[in-house]
Amino acid sequence: MEGNCDDRKFLSVGLLCLDIIFKTDGFPKEDSDQRCTDQVWQRGGNASNSSTVISLFGSPCELFGTMAVAPETTFLEENLAKYGIGYPNMVYHENCQCPTSVCIVNNHNGSRTILHTNKNLPELTEDDFSKIDLNSGRYKWIHFEGRPTASQIKGMLQKIDDFNKSVEKPEDRITTSVELEKIREQLVLLQDMADYVFISKDHAMFRGFQTAEEAVDGFHRLCRPGAAVICAWGEKGACGKGPDGKLVQVAAYPQEKVVDTLGAGDTFNASTILALSRGYSLQEALDFGCFVAGAKCGMMGFDGIKELKHNILDNLPL
Repeated sequence: MEGNCDDRKFLSVGLLCLDIIFKTDGFPKEDSDQRCTDQVWQRGGNASNSSTVISLFGSPCELFGTMAVAPETTFLEENLAKYGIGYPNMVYHENCQCPTSVCIVNNHNGSRTILHTNKNLPELTEDDFSKIDLNSGRYKWIHFEGRPTASQIKGMLQKIDDFNKSVEKPEDRITTSVELEKIREQLVLLQDMADYVFISKDHAMFRGFQTAEEAVDGFHRLCRPGAAVICAWGEKGACGKGPDGKLVQVAAYPQEKVVDTLGAGDTFNASTILALSRGYSLQEALDFGCFVAGAKCGMMGFDGIKELKHNILDNLPL
């Protein structure tokens, strides 16, 4: 299949935070004193991580969120620049602290345990989203991380719907996707607001579904007509259902040694979106998403992603 190249950008909307990662030989016991094998700073947040993956595959992308004017700001800005991720519309807030995640990565099994704090940095608002010029022809796909302020995100998605109704050519439409990951009741507001709905295992189980197949079937009845639902289920792979109502399933790509699972879900979302945007079928895109997410679990961080080899990559701009 031929990939259809397009120089319009992907826009990822959501959290930007600082990840302080500690690598340990075994998860620490409570009230113990344990040395780490390594400690690094990394730019984090679901939307931020997805931007990194898209950029590593050579596609133009932009991150939109809020950022504290704080000591960590320079590190985050320099890291965005390092990965070629634009942030021209970032909303800065003074007198706020940078959201931070302390991530414990177990060397023995690659598990990641996250302690997150956001003391006072405001979330994006619908008014903030007005800074995004949808009429510029700059964006091809806008992906939203399901944040606590779901009502505000719903308003942002509605603005894109209104824009899409105003354009004459179908190819000028902006494709939308939303991630429902956390255990948050308010995310129900977003389930029928996007072209693609990504459901996490945790959110699916919170909503009463016990398998990816059940979740995809259940959410497909709740999403908008013509939308697709996607659900990844860890080592069991992923499922999806598109407008035709056909259930598709793909297997996971287990690694010989799991090194670092931090950001694996964000990697799956970004890789799947990238393949879908190039015209691949839902099944092909899910397989690619599982392949890249599996490979990411076998490496520390994200940089090794750009070295991956896969038939879909032949039609992606590297």
